[in-house]
Amino acid sequence: AVTKGLSPDAPMRDSGVEWIGEIPEHWSCSKINHYAVVTNGSTPSRDVSRYWSEGTIPWVASGKVNDYVITTPSECVTEQALRECSIRLYPKGTVLIGIVGQGKTRGTSALLQIEAAINQNVAGIIPNQKLCSEFLHRYLVQAYQFIRNQGKGSNQEALNCEIVGAFKICIPPVREQKEIVKYLDEIENELNKLVKLALYEAFKEER
Repeated sequence: AVTKGLSPDAPMRDSGVEWIGEIPEHWSCSKINHYAVVTNGSTPSRDVSRYWSEGTIPWVASGKVNDYVITTPSECVTEQALRECSIRLYPKGTVLIGIVGQGKTRGTSALLQIEAAINQNVAGIIPNQKLCSEFLHRYLVQAYQFIRNQGKGSNQEALNCEIVGAFKICIPPVREQKEIVKYLDEIENELNKLVKLALYEAFKEER
């Protein structure tokens, strides 16, 4: 759905992106940084207690991208940390992507559903008005292996904001993006109901 659209009758054209192939003729294809701002965060010094003690500002570590949708922080930092350190608050709707690590985290993306700061091992993608956050998230989930393989480094494979920003994305108009997201949400809800029913039936049989 996020690479071919919902209409089987739509005229198609070559996207110029090898892993995608053809896309609907009216879709646009360009780099992420043409539709979004991509930056990463930092971690206030653990040696300075005033940055962490009784903090109230959500702060997200890289492992949280495995939550798929982030509704709670890893920890909280203080107002002083926000003023004195190289951190910023990312708005709700930012798409986060892990940029460091050998495990699953590198290349994994999540949708931020709270306002929060992030650490240096996460890239925050803030879309403009032409790109729906939920659509971007779904696209990056689909593109996981391809964006993960962009990582380079002498000590460990890693992504960075430049690599993430240069990653190609093919998108329909915003209205169509929202229709695709709604369609996928409906399918996921139905699948979740079926999984719960199957687990319930299995539990009954075991008893």
